[in-house]
Amino acid sequence: MIPTNMRYAAVEKRYDIVFVGNTRADGPRKIIRDMGDLPYRIKIWGWGWKGLVPDEWYGGEYYEYGRLNELYASSKIVLNDHHDDMRREGFVNPRIPDVLASGGFVVSDEVKGMDKLFDNSIAVYRTPGELREVLDYYLHNDPEREALAAKGRALALRYNFRDAALKIIRHIESVSDTLCS
Repeated sequence: MIPTNMRYAAVEKRYDIVFVGNTRADGPRKIIRDMGDLPYRIKIWGWGWKGLVPDEWYGGEYYEYGRLNELYASSKIVLNDHHDDMRREGFVNPRIPDVLASGGFVVSDEVKGMDKLFDNSIAVYRTPGELREVLDYYLHNDPEREALAAKGRALALRYNFRDAALKIIRHIESVSDTLCS
């Protein structure tokens, strides 16, 4: 599991869909292009979005890290995507456990092993049409979305950086005699 330092935030839902991340050198992120023009309360934060998304979607270039848990929890859906090399190597974006621990629900592109790691608590899409279907479905099915978010939150909150560091230290201590030989 990937550790997180985010904490659950009990806040009201203010947004339907949120994305936090910079654009790429070649323009908008794939998940934003795939989403298309939807009639929901959408906010996007990150560098380079001004002028690439409708003005009412643009949240700004920066969102304070110390308050991201509140933002994630205040959205019905938080979008996530992976760089091509992350997806190819099976490296799950650390944003996912951050969102889950905060009380948010994630819709993401697919990464091998992610479903097992998060016990199928992440909604995954493969095509633009499927993304729009997944967004529509979970925006109109609060109980199912909230149940999956709670399931993911329980998993994510079990793995924090302190516990991960202690596990590494214990492992080093268990093999230290063989390292010094």
